Amino acid sequence: MAYTVGSGATTADFMDALRSFAVGLGWTINRFDATAKRLYMAKDACRVCFSWKSYNITSYDSGSAVVIQEGIIQGSLVASFGTGDAYNTFPGAGSKVALSTSLTTIGGEYSVLMSYMQGPFVNWFLFSNANGDYIHAIVQVGSDRYRFLTFGNVDKGGLSHSGAAYLSSDGGDNWFRGNTGSTNEFYYADPRYCSSHFGITSNARFSMSHTQMFSIDALPLGFDNNVGFGTYNYNASTSKVQTLQHVMQLRRAVWISDNYPSKESFSSSCGLLDNVVASAAPAWAQNVPLFGLPLVAINSANTQACCVGSVPDFRLVNMQGMSPQQEIAITSDTWKIFPVIRQDEWSNSRVHGNIRGGQYGFAIKKIS
Repeated sequence: MAYTVGSGATTADFMDALRSFAVGLGWTINRFDATAKRLYMAKDACRVCFSWKSYNITSYDSGSAVVIQEGIIQGSLVASFGTGDAYNTFPGAGSKVALSTSLTTIGGEYSVLMSYMQGPFVNWFLFSNANGDYIHAIVQVGSDRYRFLTFGNVDKGGLSHSGAAYLSSDGGDNWFRGNTGSTNEFYYADPRYCSSHFGITSNARFSMSHTQMFSIDALPLGFDNNVGFGTYNYNASTSKVQTLQHVMQLRRAVWISDNYPSKESFSSSCGLLDNVVASAAPAWAQNVPLFGLPLVAINSANTQACCVGSVPDFRLVNMQGMSPQQEIAITSDTWKIFPVIRQDEWSNSRVHGNIRGGQYGFAIKKIS
C-alpha cells in the first residue's frame, strides 16, 4: 500500500505505524524497540536510525511562556547498522554526538529533528510509491498544525551512480522574545525563519539538521562518500560529525520585511530557490506551480557543489487560494497539499505569537 491515513495517541504509536507501513513496502526492519525507543530500517541506499523521547521546551502557543514536554524524534543516516542504542557510533553516522534520555538535555546534535510530536495526533498521512523507494509522513498534530518527516532513496533522474539517500524534517521550531516592540520579538515566528520549511531556511533548534544526505558513490573527488552529512555540518568540527561537507540549503534566512513576499528583504547570502518559493499561481493560470527539491552537497572546503538527485514525488507550493489537505490533479497525477506548519496570510506572520508558515506548503504525490 503506497498511501494510508491513521491516527494515534503517542509518539510510539506513530513510530509503530511508520514501521508497519515500511514493512509493507519492502523495507527491512533492523530493530524496533518501544522500550528503548528505537527504530532502525533500510531499503537500498537508505539506512536510517530513529529514536524518540520527551524534552522540556518553553512554548509560546498560548501567547505566554509555558514549559511543556514536547515529543521529539531524532534520526540519522548510517553506512551500516551496529548494535545497541548509541547509533551515533554506527559506521558513517551523520552525528558523533551521544543522544540523551534527559528531559532537560537534548543531545544528538547534528542529527535530524522532528519536533512537536508528543501527541495525541489528529491524523497522519503516509505516502510512497509502488516500490517503496521513499516514505513521506505528514502528521496533523492539531486542528491547524502539521509536522513532516521524509526519508528514502533519491530520485536520480537518470544519473548513473549507485544510489544516495536523504532524511529530512523540521529541525525543531523556535520561539523567541526580545524587548517588547523590537524586531527580534517575532523573529523566529516569521515564516521565512522558522525551521519547518524543507531545507529552505538556515534555522534549526540546538544545531540540529533539518536535512541529511548519504552517498554510496555519487559524489566526485573532493567529497566524502559513505558518510551521513547534513545542514549545519559546516558549523561543527570533525569531533562532532564525520565530515564537514554539508547539504545546500534551498533558501537562506532573510531579514524581516513587513511587506514580504511582494518585496524581497535583505539577505547576506542566498539559496537555490530564493525568490521562487513564494510564487503563487497567477489568477489566469490553470495550473499551480510546483517546485522540486534538488539534493545538493557542498564539499568541506566550500569550493564545489554536486547534485545527486532530488526528493521523489515531493514539491514546494504556494498555498494561496488552497486549503490544507486539498487535492489537485495535474494530468493523471494527484497531489495532496499541506502547510509546512500552519497556513496563514503573509501579513499575519508576525502578528501571532505562535509559529505559522504563511502560505508555504508541500505538495505530495498521492499514489493509491
